[in-house]
Amino acid sequence: PTMNPIPRSLPVLAASLVFGGFAPAATENFSTLKPGALPDGWKTVVAGGFSGGKRIPGAYEKDMYREEAKKLEVAPSASFQIVEAADSSGKRNVLQVRAEGTDAWCVKSGVKIRDGYVEVRGRFAKPVPQHIYFQNPKRPHLGVVWRYQDPKNFYCAFMGDGVGVKFFKMVDGDFEDVEAGPYPPNIDDEKWHTVRVEFTGGTAKVKLEGRELYSAVDRDIHDAGAVGIYVFGDGCTDYDNISYGNLATS
Repeated sequence: PTMNPIPRSLPVLAASLVFGGFAPAATENFSTLKPGALPDGWKTVVAGGFSGGKRIPGAYEKDMYREEAKKLEVAPSASFQIVEAADSSGKRNVLQVRAEGTDAWCVKSGVKIRDGYVEVRGRFAKPVPQHIYFQNPKRPHLGVVWRYQDPKNFYCAFMGDGVGVKFFKMVDGDFEDVEAGPYPPNIDDEKWHTVRVEFTGGTAKVKLEGRELYSAVDRDIHDAGAVGIYVFGDGCTDYDNISYGNLATS
C-alpha cells in the first residue's frame, strides 16, 4: 500500500517542541482561585534585598535604596497571596504581591517559551508603610518576566513611578537596563493596567494598554524559558490575570 507522506509542518512543530519551547495560548484568572497561597504550578522568588552585582549605568538607584534600607534596619520581604479585592465592578479574588525593600517574582512552572508573548492585568494597590525610598511614598513596580532560566538570568519589563516603562535583563546575577519608555500621564493607582511583551529572536516589543511603546533588541538570553509576574519596590500590587503563549496562538 502507498503510505501518505509526512506533512512538512510536523518536523517544524517537533523542532519547536524540543528546541524552541512551545506553549498553547493560555489565560489564568486568579479570580477562580480560593483565597490563600498560590496553588501548585507557581514558583515564587524573593531576591532578599535589592538585587544587583557590579555597578553599571542605571544601577545607582538600587545602590542608594539598599544603603537606605541598611541604615533603617529593614528586612526585605515579599508575600504572594490570593485575596479578595474590590473595584468599581464589584469584588473578585486577585493575586496580591506585597513587597518591602526587595524585588520578587513568581513564574509558571512547566512553561517554556522562546518566541511568544506574556501579558498581565494589574493595578497598584494599598501601599506598604513607607520606610525606604528616603521616607517618601512610592508605587511598587508592575510587570512581567519572560525567558526565565533561574533567579540570575531572565528578562523583565515593568511600569513604575519615576522610571516609566522599563525593559531590563538579569544576566549571571547582574542587572542592566535595555530600554525605557515615558511614564504615561494617565496612570491611576486605582485603575487596572495591561502590560504585554511580544518577543521573537532578539527583539522584544513592549506594550502598555494595548499600545506599543517601543521595540528593543538584546540577544543575551536566547533559550526558551518560563514566564511570570515581577514586582520591585515597597508597596502592594494586585494581579487579575496572566496570559501567555506562542505568538502564532495569541
